[in-house]
Amino acid sequence: MEDWMGTSVLNALIKTEKKAQFPGGSAAWLNYLTTNLDYPSSLKGEHISGQVTLQFTVNIHGKIENVTVVKNLNSVLDEEAIRVIQRSPKWKPAMQNNKKVPARLTQTINF
Repeated sequence: MEDWMGTSVLNALIKTEKKAQFPGGSAAWLNYLTTNLDYPSSLKGEHISGQVTLQFTVNIHGKIENVTVVKNLNSVLDEEAIRVIQRSPKWKPAMQNNKKVPARLTQTINF
């Protein structure tokens, strides 16, 4: 898969000089997640709890791409975690050698 610059999004950098950052920083990111994450009503009686771990790319425009589940919990909860990550506002892209670069991030979400 290639982005508009012809570079593979699979080559997103894990280590960068300046990491991708959610507007407002880590605290704002955690607030976004907790505010927007909904425990699905279809599972309320089942009391399923645990963690879903996701990986995603912040592209050079600050948009979220390629959200994948690394550690699943339940298919419905996995989809909710993906939904929240995909709807994230734009991030400040990562920088390497004074250029915007795609960056791969990992996020664990607790249910």
